[in-house]
Amino acid sequence: MSGMPYHLEKGPIGSVTESVLNASKADRYAILDMLRTGATFLDMNGPAAMLKSGSLHDPTWSPTPQAIAQHGADFMGGSYDASGKWVPNPSPGTMTSGFPNYTGNVEAILKETYIRAMEVSLGLEHAETLAQQPPERARFWPIEVLWKCPTAWVEGWVTWQRAPDGSGHVTLHLLTPSHNHYVLTSPGDGRDAEVNPTSSACANGMWVITHQKNKMSMTYRIDYSEFGNWTTPTYGPVYQGTGPIVVVSPSEKDGGVSCWGRPYTAPGTTSTTTAAKKATKKKKAAAKKTVPRKQAATKKTTRARKR
Repeated sequence: MSGMPYHLEKGPIGSVTESVLNASKADRYAILDMLRTGATFLDMNGPAAMLKSGSLHDPTWSPTPQAIAQHGADFMGGSYDASGKWVPNPSPGTMTSGFPNYTGNVEAILKETYIRAMEVSLGLEHAETLAQQPPERARFWPIEVLWKCPTAWVEGWVTWQRAPDGSGHVTLHLLTPSHNHYVLTSPGDGRDAEVNPTSSACANGMWVITHQKNKMSMTYRIDYSEFGNWTTPTYGPVYQGTGPIVVVSPSEKDGGVSCWGRPYTAPGTTSTTTAAKKATKKKKAAAKKTVPRKQAATKKTTRARKR
């Protein structure tokens, strides 16, 4: 995983996950059934097949499914044994595997979080099948995926809300410790970040609202109890918000979300949005080359006429 420059993110993987889970009720239930019946979270022909999406990789070169699965295992800090059981690393992670200052069964947390989110979205009781579900509880609410970092340990949260008309939505939150990457103290410094956006016309959006800059200083602090007892002074960071309040829309590459999301595409292909952007760039480049040629031809014609 790349560094997360913001506390809350979605990014390309989150958007593709939403595209797959929200494609159809049948597709979502198929993934739920696989996770319930023992499929590993990183099964590249099962629940993790979405990670092979062509829209996540360069069409001229894509990592092998094995490489993608290994990257996921490194992120979670562990490996699968010969029987397919997930075995977490026994000690805190490093910069390349797991999370520093944390050990735990990340795979089990992620699986249970996804299972619970899909059950809620489909109106299912825990472990209930669609065949067992009463018709009055049947539903297909959209799922949103968000990632919060850093936290002290790994958690999954599932929140949902039903509207008065019976519609609703589910949000799946993943909370993880840091991989020793730093969050931007000035959110507007993100790559291609939009500062103080005014329109919410897009189908997707993520805005962060804070001070223009959050300055850190190191200081001693003493906490007194109501009875006058005091503890040993602590020395640590204190943040101060400075400058005006700003609203920032992070770019997708920094964990934000694209205006129209990111679809799942077959491995080796790219999204229509990406293809259109590349085609536009090629046209502009060709136009730039054509203009000088036309100007040169015009000059030649003018000189010929003068002669």
